[in-house]
Amino acid sequence: MIKVEGSFKSGNGGLFVLEHVEHERPE
Repeated sequence: MIKVEGSFKSGNGGLFVLEHVEHERPE
């Protein structure tokens, strides 16, 4: 989750990571 926060601060990669995380979790 820390990695996501780091990317989120980037702004550009923030959204990308967020969507990727949701995709990795089929729940």
